[in-house]
Amino acid sequence: MTIKSYIKKGNSCPVILEDKEQMYFVKLRAGMSGKYALVSEWIGNKLGYQLGIPTQIPNWIELESNIEIDDIHIEVKDLILKSLGTNIGFSYLEEAKDVSENDTEYLDDQQINEVFLFDLMMLNIDRTADNINLMKVGNKIYSVDYESSLLLSEVIEDKKFLEDERILKCFRQNPLYREMTEETIDSFIEQVEDLSIEKIISEIPAALLSEEERILIVNGVELKKSNKWYLKEAMSALKSIKIETKKEHRRRINKNQAEFKRKFRENLKR
Repeated sequence: MTIKSYIKKGNSCPVILEDKEQMYFVKLRAGMSGKYALVSEWIGNKLGYQLGIPTQIPNWIELESNIEIDDIHIEVKDLILKSLGTNIGFSYLEEAKDVSENDTEYLDDQQINEVFLFDLMMLNIDRTADNINLMKVGNKIYSVDYESSLLLSEVIEDKKFLEDERILKCFRQNPLYREMTEETIDSFIEQVEDLSIEKIISEIPAALLSEEERILIVNGVELKKSNKWYLKEAMSALKSIKIETKKEHRRRINKNQAEFKRKFRENLKR
């Protein structure tokens, strides 16, 4: 098991690992965003794959203490050492390129709708115009990065994020958002009815989830399924969500900066 290189991208600082003549793109646990990040990444990619969403098949990667990292930058080496044990990885696609918002023509309208509705399901608020989380390999697009999804936090902590206007604003700003017909949403919900979460949860290492958490996740997902994941309610609510224009955003930032400078000058006079 050898670390061949690393990618300066995000907090997880992914590494390229070779193990038994296989190459993997591995997201380091110590750099990921929160307690449930690894599990969210696993569930998001597995559920997406079941649904036909263009996600990757994840693998559990055990980083061993004898891993070869001598030629790696000291900061990355430290992150690797803090991540010994269970991490998540994907088959390394050497020709993969990040997609910009303008490259979504590789997805047809149905795929764009399905990826967005799946974001709503997973409570994936991390897809933005600056960070669209789509990857292109040849002419195929993959939806990536579900580590920041809030689904696990919602079902484990018994919250209702789709009733939170701040969360809805994130989805309204999602570059894949568009209004959809009821038929489009119903068609997606029919696909979701066949999803099975139990096997996906059973494949998660014991070190990452307690038995109590597993039960809460399964029961929480079943409850959301019985309510059709609240997708119609969320899509209806999104129509009335107002988001800032770039001009309004600049005006608010300038106002906040002016107020900060005013208070700073007042403090200097004291």
